[in-house]
Amino acid sequence: MKLTRINKKLIKTTKKSIDIYKEFGVQLAMYNFENSLFPDPRFKIGKRAHKKTHEYVQRRMEKEFQSVINNYENMQINNNDVIGNKSPIWIFWWQGLDNAPKLVQRCIMSVKENALDHPVKIVTRDNYKKLVDIPDYIIDKITNNKITLTHFSDILRMSLLYTYGGIWMDATLFITKAIPINISNYSFYTIKHNLYADYHVCQGKWSGFFIAMSKENPLAKFCRDFFFEYWKKYDSLICYLLIDDIISLAYTHFKWAKKLIDDVPVNNRNVFELQSKLNNEYNTDTLDELEKNTFVFKLSYKMHITVNNGTFSRKLGLV
Repeated sequence: MKLTRINKKLIKTTKKSIDIYKEFGVQLAMYNFENSLFPDPRFKIGKRAHKKTHEYVQRRMEKEFQSVINNYENMQINNNDVIGNKSPIWIFWWQGLDNAPKLVQRCIMSVKENALDHPVKIVTRDNYKKLVDIPDYIIDKITNNKITLTHFSDILRMSLLYTYGGIWMDATLFITKAIPINISNYSFYTIKHNLYADYHVCQGKWSGFFIAMSKENPLAKFCRDFFFEYWKKYDSLICYLLIDDIISLAYTHFKWAKKLIDDVPVNNRNVFELQSKLNNEYNTDTLDELEKNTFVFKLSYKMHITVNNGTFSRKLGLV
């Protein structure tokens, strides 16, 4: 059985690498092959492949989309433009909440319970067109499965944040305490855990799954416009974390973007820690320890979660 799983993974990895080779060349295909087989950062080859992949992607994006980058070199940030304490929280679930897994429904409920004065807006396939304008060529590529819903959400989040401002949260974020009021005073805010800085593209400086901006923030506009231009040219994704590569380009090229990101204090250091404990016996001391510097936890509905009484998942209402 284990050998069958390995063979299936090898076949899938090979096929994906061949597709990347056809559109983006042999070098990136090799990095993808290595990264897919050794995704665990404890393996040096996987860590190296991840780093090399994103160095390659950013060099290529710099070259091919230099005109987009040039348009934003001298932008100015108005310090009076802040996120605000009544800005919307945006959560995306394509099929609508009634069709979402129990964990997703509970996560969204936790956001509503701790949102204070922020209205929680659920974005679905039925209402996104009423909220933002997305180019027809992107909609066509979604219909034809060239753009996945995961990567459409990257386009959508930057479009919503630019148009309205507010806080984007992935649907699998579990909130245990009220959203800190001081977030409202920033023009840009994100989960900045400072983890995986030795290889990960974002180096722990930002998290696409929780990102907040003032209305008409130039960073949101840059990312949105970059996505628009990218998908005008390509029919497939150069790498899974393209959103992080685009933000990294902004951080590298624009002083104003670097300042926005650097001004965010380190926060939510335990953002990934609850996930691994969901099947463990619930312990209030453990949760209290996690919550000392963290109010938001990244979960996954794809993880196998037991339904035993007394576990974290049961006590927190996730199953």
